[in-house]
Amino acid sequence: MIVYITGPMTGYDDYNRKAFYDAEIELDREGFTVINPAKMPMTMDDKQYMPICIAMVEQADAVYALKGWQNSIGALTEITYAYRQNKKVIVRHDDGSFTAEERNALCMPSLKVDSCDYKTEKEAIEVWNRRIEDEQN
Repeated sequence: MIVYITGPMTGYDDYNRKAFYDAEIELDREGFTVINPAKMPMTMDDKQYMPICIAMVEQADAVYALKGWQNSIGALTEITYAYRQNKKVIVRHDDGSFTAEERNALCMPSLKVDSCDYKTEKEAIEVWNRRIEDEQN
């Protein structure tokens, strides 16, 4: 099974790479093939990342969400896209526990997801770009 790691990066020391690499090691030990977006260069524009990340999610069988995913626009976009593609979403909760349940609550306003209606890569990227523009204004 191919697993894509998602989670918060912006605002974290070294873009939260330690959490991503720790998860990669853990998942690799379990026998998964891991796609780790923290290996991408961190020198690109914000709008350049999401098309690449959505393409990686597209190739994965599941998405593994790190602690703090609820507060990350990028992670929310990736998880929502994966969910809408009927991929398994594995969530790490704040207390460190895990669940393999699909998250049916992803469209709740408290999670800051403004639309779960997109199913295409293009629609997911458009939502991402709008969120980036909103943050910059």
